[in-house]
Amino acid sequence: MDIHSLSQNSLLRKVGSYIAAEFDEFKLVTEVDYEGPPIPLPETAPSADEIMEPLGELALAGFLIRQHADEVKVTSRDGHTCVHLHFEH
Repeated sequence: MDIHSLSQNSLLRKVGSYIAAEFDEFKLVTEVDYEGPPIPLPETAPSADEIMEPLGELALAGFLIRQHADEVKVTSRDGHTCVHLHFEH
């Protein structure tokens, strides 16, 4: 996940945010938990013009996450978001 983009866009700057990861010989599982809106996970890559927009980097990061993770699950409730990523190796 592009943590740099998340932190620049203030998604991980709030109190109560955390990142957890588990790794073994078969998989990497990460969870990013924060207060704020869910990260966009577009199915298609944003255009160069879209990337230049205020949240364009975040859209690009979301697209790359969707492309590289074997499983992505985003839940959001009452302004609180959890992003669960599963990578097989």
